[in-house]
Amino acid sequence: MSIPERMTRKIWLFRCFAIGVSVLILVFLEIALRFFSPQLDTSMERFRLITEKTEARRFSAIKEPDPDLLWRLKPGSQLSDDEFLNDRGFRCNNFSIPKPESTKRIVILGDSRSFGFGVINRHDIYTGQLQRFFDSLSLEKRIEVLNLSVIGYSSYQGRILSDILGQRLEPDVVLIWFGFNDLLYYHITDESAARSYRYLSIAGRMINKLFLYHWLECAWHRLTHRASEHVVLQQPITERVPPEQYEKNLRSLIRGVRKIGARPILLTSPVRPEIPIVLNSRVRNVRDRSGNTEVVLVTQYEINGYWLMDQTDFPGSEAELDRLIAENSDIAILRYFKGVRLRRRGDDDQAAFEFDEAKTLDETRRAVTIYNEITRRVSADTKTDCIDLVHLFDNYRNNLLFVDDCHPNVNGHGLIAAAIMELLTGATSRIVETESGQADNHLESRVFQK
Repeated sequence: MSIPERMTRKIWLFRCFAIGVSVLILVFLEIALRFFSPQLDTSMERFRLITEKTEARRFSAIKEPDPDLLWRLKPGSQLSDDEFLNDRGFRCNNFSIPKPESTKRIVILGDSRSFGFGVINRHDIYTGQLQRFFDSLSLEKRIEVLNLSVIGYSSYQGRILSDILGQRLEPDVVLIWFGFNDLLYYHITDESAARSYRYLSIAGRMINKLFLYHWLECAWHRLTHRASEHVVLQQPITERVPPEQYEKNLRSLIRGVRKIGARPILLTSPVRPEIPIVLNSRVRNVRDRSGNTEVVLVTQYEINGYWLMDQTDFPGSEAELDRLIAENSDIAILRYFKGVRLRRRGDDDQAAFEFDEAKTLDETRRAVTIYNEITRRVSADTKTDCIDLVHLFDNYRNNLLFVDDCHPNVNGHGLIAAAIMELLTGATSRIVETESGQADNHLESRVFQK
């Protein structure tokens, strides 16, 4: 072996030795930190990687990760004793691709409201009521209603799902109902979450489990900030789909639907009147013992073990309510419940004050209004039909149309189904009561008339 060859071999041996020693040092440091600094396990939450933030959003008994949609529902999942999701993970009958001959299709793209959250029987959801209505008509072509709605989906996920399945399903009409999940706060937008999941999910989850990484993160903050300077330790809070992106998604959905020769229809988002909306989280800035600031999300639908999402009055004592208000004075629904108790006692002036405070703090209701205005504007700009469910539900100023603050109950779904039937067929809501076989064939010429 020549001298140059021996030198090259020694260099490579030294490099391998250096790498091995470095790995051993890192392993030693990781073990030492786990043993001597167990407190890092709790403080790690403040420094989670973006990929870890998105992972929490996928946890559910009937959900599974999806590289494009963030999550999807597991095919065949059981929803009740006698109901299962279909073989593609949707809450409707099984359907074939391509579309059978002599068939027209209505495809529903939506979230938990169209999925039928809170409604036990899928035939009572507006999608099921539509299917029963069309089955009762003597039509030349059968009409299939395909409910592709998924719990938790935003307009971003709806757009991606439409890109994946839209053309293959050959729809004639596509109903688009999003907006509520879009406005919910999270640590990262849906689009960024999907991008990070594709490229960083495996590496991110591995790195995030290392104490050494989080120790270095803490050390970096100590080195780059003065001791007296307050540090925001968590990434900013954002809507899952900010308003401007929501508008882009709607316009993209409409273009895609029209490109495949189908008719798009938009729906606005009604919410339960008067009682504050609690499904969204509350953003809080919290100081730790060192004076650093953490941006945190605080749930409003469950506070100290009290489930408030479907309540019209506080389920505990007034003393307990007062204690919670002292700790959470910025939670709108607690102030509303206080107003209810005061009004019941005849203290109308103080009750009015609490109700006004509740309205001021009800940020989610104002956000819903913003997203609804975007839906109406996109409808007008693109000359797309829009069923304004807000206006429709406002004709019934009570809480008998909802199971909670935003999900329709069977009565609410009946109103939605009737409005869609009228738009598609020109038939009035009385058509719902028509017995099977009594409708005339002439309705066929008016179905999908626009």
